[in-house]
Amino acid sequence: MSKNSQEGKICVILLWLTGWVGLIWYLVDEKMKKNSFVKFHLKQWLMALIVSMIWSFVFSIVYFLLSIVTFGIFAIFGWIGYFIPVVWLIQGLIFAIKDEEKELWLIGKYAKKYFKF
Repeated sequence: MSKNSQEGKICVILLWLTGWVGLIWYLVDEKMKKNSFVKFHLKQWLMALIVSMIWSFVFSIVYFLLSIVTFGIFAIFGWIGYFIPVVWLIQGLIFAIKDEEKELWLIGKYAKKYFKF
């Protein structure tokens, strides 16, 4: 465990558990703004947040339309798609607890690309 990850671990765990508490902590504490471990997880969290919102909106429309077309048969299995954002949340929390800077499944590589801070 590096000193950098040790100092930011609580902030990062709060980020994954509560979201806004960790974000506010990052914004008001200069030490957290300079911490590469916190920055990495903040970028991953922001990407998960944005993609989850888009995913949920699009999936809701597709879920609704497919449920109508299949006379409700799709409704039995369609709820599975809502678990993908939960997977990202659990994955990010596990990486934070283990002091790892691993990218989230499917979306993590884009966080580094689109968030430059």
